[in-house]
This record gives sequence, C-alpha cells and structure tokens, in this order.
Amino acid sequence: MKNKFRTKYSFILLLLIIPKLSAQNIDEVINFGDSLYVEHNYSFALNEYQRAFFFSENEKKQALSTKIANCYIGLENFSAAKSFCDSAIYYAATDSFKVEGKLQKILCSILEKNYGYAILKLNELKTDSFSNSGLKKNFYKGVSHYGLEQYEQAFQAFKSAVSPTDSVTMTALAQLVENRTTISRPSPALATVMSALVPGSGQMYTGNYFSGLNSILLLAGLAYVGINVPALSVFIVPVLSRYYTGGLLHAHQFAKEKRSVHRNDLVNDILALFRPNEHLNALMEVKQNNTNFHEHVLESDAEIPLLLSASFLGYKKFFSSQDVDVCVFSPTCSVYMMETIRKKGVVLGFIDGLDRLLRCHLLADEHNYKYNNLTQKYYDAP
Repeated sequence: MKNKFRTKYSFILLLLIIPKLSAQNIDEVINFGDSLYVEHNYSFALNEYQRAFFFSENEKKQALSTKIANCYIGLENFSAAKSFCDSAIYYAATDSFKVEGKLQKILCSILEKNYGYAILKLNELKTDSFSNSGLKKNFYKGVSHYGLEQYEQAFQAFKSAVSPTDSVTMTALAQLVENRTTISRPSPALATVMSALVPGSGQMYTGNYFSGLNSILLLAGLAYVGINVPALSVFIVPVLSRYYTGGLLHAHQFAKEKRSVHRNDLVNDILALFRPNEHLNALMEVKQNNTNFHEHVLESDAEIPLLLSASFLGYKKFFSSQDVDVCVFSPTCSVYMMETIRKKGVVLGFIDGLDRLLRCHLLADEHNYKYNNLTQKYYDAP
C-alpha cells in the first residue's frame, strides 16, 4: 500500500517538474536547433525542434512548426513538411502568418516539381501585391512557370516579384531577360534532322565534336566494308542501321542536355538576384551521366587482362557510345563482362559474360529479374 502511495505521488511530482524544467530550457533548445540547422544538420536540428514543440506553449508552436517543416524540406521529406506547414497555419496568430504557412506548403509542391498544382494554389492565395508575401508569391509563380517552360509568364512573374523601389535588382533582371535567347538553343529537332542528312553533324552542332567525328568515321567505315565485301553485307546492314539510328537519338539527347544547361544557368542567375530559400538552388540542377568506365578496367600487368581492358574501353568509347540503347539489363552486358572477369578470372568470367549476352533479349521478363521502372531495365549484377 505504501509503495502504491509513493508511486502515485512520485508520478504527480514528475508531471509538475517536467513542464517547469522544459519551460526554462526551451529557448536554449531552440537556439541549439537553430545552430544545427545553419550547419545543415537537419536530422539533429529536427530532434531539437520537436522536443521544443512538445513542451512549448501554443504561441511558440507556429514558429516551431515552420522550423520543423524546413528541416523536413532539407531532408526531402515533403509530405511530412506539408503536415507541419498545416500545423503552422493552424497555430498562426495572424493572417500574415497563415499566408507564410501556405507559401511554405506551396514551396514543397515546387520542390516536388509539381509546378501546375503550385500555380493553382498560388492563384488562390490572396496577398497584397507589394508586401513581402506578395513578392514571394510572384517569385514562386516565376519559378513554377519556368519549370513548365512557360518562359514569358515566368519572366513577367519574376518582374512582379521585385519591389518597385529596388531599381538595382530590376535592372539586373532586365539584362538577364534580354539574353534569354540561349534557352531555346540548340534545337533537338534541328540536331536530329542534321544527323539524318549528314551523320555526325547533329552531334557537332550541339558541341560534341568527338562524338560527331566518331559517328562519321564509324558509319563511313561500315559502309565501306559493306560495299567492298558484299558477303558481309547481311551482317553489316543491321549494325549500320543501329549506329545510324543511334546517331539520331544521341544528337537529339545532346541538344536537350545542352539546352537544359543554358536554361538552368539562366534561372540560377535569376535565383541569385532574389536570394531565395536555399533549397530552391538545387531545383534546376542538370544531372549528367558521368559514368567512369575506367573503374571497370582490370588491374593487372598481364597481357590478356591489359588487352581485355583496352578492348573494353575502346568499345565503350568508340562503338557503344554511338549505338542504340538496346540492352535490357543494368549494368550493361559489356560492364557485366568486365566485372565478372575481374571477380572470377578470364576463363570463367568470359563464360559467365557470354551467358549474360545470350540472356539479353526481349523475353528476359520470363525470368525473376528485379525490374527498375525508372531505368526500364532488369537488374542483374555479376
């Protein structure tokens, strides 16, 4: 009985003490979370903010909800960020705080590249034109229209996002907008047509001179052999067709990538004028394929591994780079071959690689390979 009495009153005393101690230290916890956030330690900052949120009074929950949402944005957990944006709106004491919460939630949609939905919600949001919220609203509109490649609407929104008294930013923005012609160059359609008429010229038009020259020499060499050795025409014509088609596809892709670089360079210059939320800076980054094939080269001084390595690099650089992407597996058969030779030796590795080549066909889906919807390939590691 005495133990029950002691336990009961100890629990009550604990409940009385904890809120009091937390109230005294809550500002220190928030300040510590702020220092972690500045250093981009979002996970640790999130823990501190959530502790403060649990023990804080309602008047602090709006600001803490915003901080927690920012941490989730930094961690790219946008669904959780949106829920705390709703929390910030719920605890907002004024209409301006509610608008800020709604803008933060719209920012999550922009970072998810859901630009159409973001524009819809921005149009529904009521703000004063030249207030901080109104300028931010127009800025987010500009980013969203730019993401949809609606450049005229984007530039108009960016102009509306500049305060009338900020003549320096307005002038700098006007200069950037005047130089916007590069965002439509090079033309993927023109690059494709050029490569169709003169193989390799489309790649050269996009600035990929090595690829263009490689395409010309490869196709010319195959055509020469096919004409002068008619017996090989049955084998050469399908290969020639693949490399010709590959040249068209690569010219189109190179043009798209180059235009994306120009497009993103311009929007990053515009973003620099506004000094926006730091997470927007990575929104328009171009992810290029920088595959380093040298990492698959065999490490040995023996003649056979050196010959295999040279053959592999030559194939990837001069032949595979011009081919149509027809391999149904990831990694590709050539990379698989080099990896399995590295692991199992030349003889067993070559046999395993040859087996992979025989399995690389349109009926591969009959086997239990893991399918990647993003790359649209089956995963089959050596």
